[in-house]
Amino acid sequence: MQELPRLPFPGLHPFELAAGYLEGPAVRRVTTPAGDPAWLVTGYAEVRDLLSDRRLGRSHPCPERAARLSGSIRLGGPAGAHASERADHAAMRRLLNPAFSARRTAALRGFVRHAVEEVLDGVAAHGPPADLRVCFSRPLAGRVICELLGVPYADRDDFAAWADEASLLSEPERSWAAWGRLVAYMEELLHRRRRRPARDLLSDLVVAESPFSVAELARLGAAVLFGGYATTALRVDFVTAFLLACPDQRALVRRSPDLVEAAVEEGLRLASANTHGIPRYAHADLRIGGVTIREGDGILLNVPAANRDPGVFPDAGSFVVTRSSPAPHLAFGRGPRHCVGAGLARVELTEAVSAILRRLPGLRLAVPVAELRQVGGTTTEDFEQLPVVWDERRCPS
Repeated sequence: MQELPRLPFPGLHPFELAAGYLEGPAVRRVTTPAGDPAWLVTGYAEVRDLLSDRRLGRSHPCPERAARLSGSIRLGGPAGAHASERADHAAMRRLLNPAFSARRTAALRGFVRHAVEEVLDGVAAHGPPADLRVCFSRPLAGRVICELLGVPYADRDDFAAWADEASLLSEPERSWAAWGRLVAYMEELLHRRRRRPARDLLSDLVVAESPFSVAELARLGAAVLFGGYATTALRVDFVTAFLLACPDQRALVRRSPDLVEAAVEEGLRLASANTHGIPRYAHADLRIGGVTIREGDGILLNVPAANRDPGVFPDAGSFVVTRSSPAPHLAFGRGPRHCVGAGLARVELTEAVSAILRRLPGLRLAVPVAELRQVGGTTTEDFEQLPVVWDERRCPS
């Protein structure tokens, strides 16, 4: 039997998705980093359709026999109860939706804008050179998610370390232990909010009528904290990095500030984080891309490859802020599992980009693009560093 190609494909770089993800059939068999067979889906139409296909889920009828995708607690294997997954997920969405509604997100814009300015004050005070990942994107994402959830920002070093370790793909003991510490921390905060509610998401969760225990709510809160901190920070990194790496596009946005939102969407489309793919399991036999996927098979929906499908996005690998496309990118997913925090993430990104262009007009990468590296072996694949410099004489308040 021919050996299946093994993930991850070599060639991880922030601006160039490894050729292995872009070549070959849109649906094909591969070996996961954990050594199990699975289906890799890379075509835009196929990923789009499967993201909202109710025949797929995160659970598996026999978890002990399910293909492992990695050693990570977050995206390593099946999750949830197979018999009640859909109902449980719908109930959790109902709990979260009010906190991420358009009205609540709009109300948070003022806080986000203030947080961006405060963090940039710190960047200016630090002076060049700086690692934008450390000085800007992580502090900003941390402040916003702490405000939303009701997590003390003073605890950021602890939850940042737990989030980093929980995302490890090949060290399951460290990943599971870190996730356990993060969940225990959230459970402690929930007990505090039960005794003394406040105006934050943790209070909303603990006082709401729901079928979930405090332990289950703690896992939900930990997932929101992880996504709002680690995932949002890396998106700020990617959007900023593309603008810095493409001076002509940055100049367009500076001349026409109404292009900021388009620049954000283009950066989201091209961000090559999470190249291992979104894990799913088939809950029934299905046919897609000319192949039959059997019930119980593991599936990896590769959003970065789908977002670079040349049949959908002409000159797909280029960052073009004036791009016109009939199809939306899939960075936030689609269907029932569309990212509940997408609206807030967009607010953070547009406020961040607008302020950076205004306050640091001379901001530029401190190293050639070819020297930028991503952290391999994690679920987020953020930059190792994002080193920048700027002219301090051109840093208005």
